[in-house]
Amino acid sequence: MESKYLEYKDEIVSLFWNGNGYQAIAQHLIDKYHFKVKKYTLRHRIKDIIQYVIADKEIIQHNILLQKRSQKQADLNRIKNKAFREHSRLENALVEYNKALIDLIKAESLKTTIKQHTSKGNKPSLFK
Repeated sequence: MESKYLEYKDEIVSLFWNGNGYQAIAQHLIDKYHFKVKKYTLRHRIKDIIQYVIADKEIIQHNILLQKRSQKQADLNRIKNKAFREHSRLENALVEYNKALIDLIKAESLKTTIKQHTSKGNKPSLFK
């Protein structure tokens, strides 16, 4: 937005938020700065400035709302990912522990033979 009155934007906005109307603000600026402009013309420039500032403020508020939503989703995803990683670590640890136990049992098991008894009077066979 371009206007030669933008340099007075802060004062215009302050007067507006204090309850002054466009015409009152225009008259104030004409009296204070001795502008050589019709009050009607200045009133329209002031209206444009106020609408620009209000629109800008609404955009900022909307952007903040979007950032909050985005941060909330990021936090939820972080929690889900953390829970998944913890579950995966536990499962991986148990799998490795079981592999180590199986290897240990295979390496340290007793070499035993089992006699098989038969009812036919045959000689028992040995199994390993």
